[in-house]
Amino acid sequence: EFYPEYKPTNCHTMTGEQLKSIKKEVDIKNISCFDNNEYLKKINNVINAGFYYPTTSSFFIFKNSTFNNQKMVMYCEIQASNHNINNKINDYNVVNNNTFPNLPEIFHEHIDACLCIEPTIIYFFSGKYYIRYNLVQQNAYGDKPRLISKNFKGLPPNFYSNLSSTVYKGNNMVYFVKNNIYIEFDISKINTKQNISAVHNISELITNDLTEKDQTKLINLSTIDTIISYYDSNDKLIDLYLFSKTMYSNIQYIDDSKEIKIESKKNYE
Repeated sequence: EFYPEYKPTNCHTMTGEQLKSIKKEVDIKNISCFDNNEYLKKINNVINAGFYYPTTSSFFIFKNSTFNNQKMVMYCEIQASNHNINNKINDYNVVNNNTFPNLPEIFHEHIDACLCIEPTIIYFFSGKYYIRYNLVQQNAYGDKPRLISKNFKGLPPNFYSNLSSTVYKGNNMVYFVKNNIYIEFDISKINTKQNISAVHNISELITNDLTEKDQTKLINLSTIDTIISYYDSNDKLIDLYLFSKTMYSNIQYIDDSKEIKIESKKNYE
């Protein structure tokens, strides 16, 4: 039977056997009984990972899910120029060999975190593994995923697997987030052992520049699912998106005025 227990409305007349005949390799938005928005709302619409892609000025947003008892990753692309005007996402697809050719299958089933550093290079993290992927050439660097622990030298052991998020700070600096703590890492020195000076609470990353009044507008920082940064061509931070369960907070850093605007709403609104 369909799993989770919520069938999209248009699928109610289909039997479990009929649903099993639908393969996750197909373009899921073309399945006649599959209403993406309805399905996503019913399974809480949690955002698990995402990154800003400066080459096309767009966000890639990923959600881990299950269809016909098979693990899968849904994703969408939304233009950054429209993200504060209309953030409704109607066009989801599935991570597979058609949409991300040559990406190892482990990332078809689950993505913990992802990161864009160079104009074409994406880092995908899943469990204890990661891969570098060229989004333009649609090809992975290496045939097999690599261990985080072996290649990100200097990371504390509790950051070796199941990351909550990876956030680009600018100038090759990345925040690695695990539950409610984070560390800062220079990704340009990925194979050089780095001295990680300290592990910080996630609240320090978010609230240092905020007034007490602004902090009350934020979602619950103890249950962060992922964080996505939006930055300009000079690596200057413009927006920070914090996702927690069905809600997100958008922190906008207003240019040259030191003014910060915060907005929180449901993911699918």
